[in-house]
Amino acid sequence: MDFRKTEIFFVVAFLILDIFLFVTLKTKQNVTYDAVKENTTIVEQMKEDKISIPDNLPSGVEKATYIKAEKMEFTKDIAKELSNEDQYVVSQADGSLYSTVQKQILLTDEGTTKELTNFVHEKAYKGAEYRFFKRDNQNKKIVYVQEYKGIPILDGTAEVMISLKENSVDSASQVLSYEQTYANKVTYLRDGELLVSAQQAIEILYKNDELPADSTITKVDLGYMRMLHLQNSDVYIPAWFVTVEKNDISEQKMVNAIEGKVIQPQKTNEEVEVNSSN
Repeated sequence: MDFRKTEIFFVVAFLILDIFLFVTLKTKQNVTYDAVKENTTIVEQMKEDKISIPDNLPSGVEKATYIKAEKMEFTKDIAKELSNEDQYVVSQADGSLYSTVQKQILLTDEGTTKELTNFVHEKAYKGAEYRFFKRDNQNKKIVYVQEYKGIPILDGTAEVMISLKENSVDSASQVLSYEQTYANKVTYLRDGELLVSAQQAIEILYKNDELPADSTITKVDLGYMRMLHLQNSDVYIPAWFVTVEKNDISEQKMVNAIEGKVIQPQKTNEEVEVNSSN
């Protein structure tokens, strides 16, 4: 009789366990299905709104974290250490370095990137830390950005901006001057964290009504941007920089790559001084 009760007990227990496992598995399947369905729905909605997305989105970096950089202000002594014949001026406002190029440098369309990379590496302060980022033909500017561990700083606080002059004779470009900013002694603040993907960043922008209909996403980049300006240092976060074009007008949207939240433009332009002793 006791054996019979024990047998019934185990049968009931295993039956309950089977039901629990079935419900758990079904719930997970539903969650996965709903996530895929939501993603598919967003993509379809974007197509209906005629929002074009690049075929090859960046996907190489899966983890990143907050970084800190010491405040860097160029001085006349640093300018004197740069061993070339160019003239340098240190900005009193933000400590950036401005240089007027004395020797004529002409750039051909075929070799522009290579020639400019050599120029930046040789002329700029710690130029080897910078890489080519973009060319702005309308404003006749070329931008190189400082990298840290393979991720560029894209908010303008660590870049070499080169000004060009078009040569009317042979259509080549001439380097006139450049302005440089630099992030000094960059370090990680914590271990790497999983990032939202480029595709997810675009969908976040769409769900927050940041992507207008009939627009084209022309460029998507992962980079650091300054979010906190301390007394003697700056704190940066990894963010997705999404360039959106409509009616020949380009606009840059940003998404916090760790938190997955839209970063509003006014927050990036604030110069908030925080006393580190507080």
